[in-house]
Amino acid sequence: MAKHVARKLLVLNPQDSAGYVQLSNTYAALKRWDDVLNVRRKMKALKMNKEPGCSMIEVDGVVHEFLAGEGMILEQI
Repeated sequence: MAKHVARKLLVLNPQDSAGYVQLSNTYAALKRWDDVLNVRRKMKALKMNKEPGCSMIEVDGVVHEFLAGEGMILEQI
């Protein structure tokens, strides 16, 4: 099912990295490492980067945002 959804995301918006990342993660979960490598190579050929992950937490009325990925940034909102 996840593979089908990821492929559908690629059809709907081939310029968005989300479908490629989802497909790569699905292959990784299935231990299909050659397929993971192929998806990541395609992303690199298309000069496409994974969007960083984002989390927010409120502490004492102050919201803090955390990004995970290349060029990590910590911001206070």
